[in-house]
Amino acid sequence: MKAVFYFLVFLSISNFSQDNCQSVRTGEFVLKSEEFGDFLITRTEKNQVEYNEKSGIKMKYSLKWLDNCKYQLFNSEVLSGDDSLLGNEGDTLTVTILEVGKDYYKVATTANFSDLSLETTLNIIK
Repeated sequence: MKAVFYFLVFLSISNFSQDNCQSVRTGEFVLKSEEFGDFLITRTEKNQVEYNEKSGIKMKYSLKWLDNCKYQLFNSEVLSGDDSLLGNEGDTLTVTILEVGKDYYKVATTANFSDLSLETTLNIIK
């Protein structure tokens, strides 16, 4: 009986998270970083633009949604700033939305060129 209860709780949390992901598919967000400076992120259904005021770098990525809470960023393009940070052709970031709150959301990001996984929190601007 306990197992059934925990399964139902897990299932309801999973469904709740999936529904909440819809609210951050598009919009403006900020990733705060003391080390690198804040990143302003503008996301549409097909693209994501990231601007770092500290470095002056503005990058654009193509975006593909894999499911309601997971998307990939690829085809990076430097719009302004130092283009030496541009990755290699075929580099892809996979972002999984883990949690959505009232004014924030948490993600885990992996890359096809690294074994690392990075969890971060972004603030929702609009």
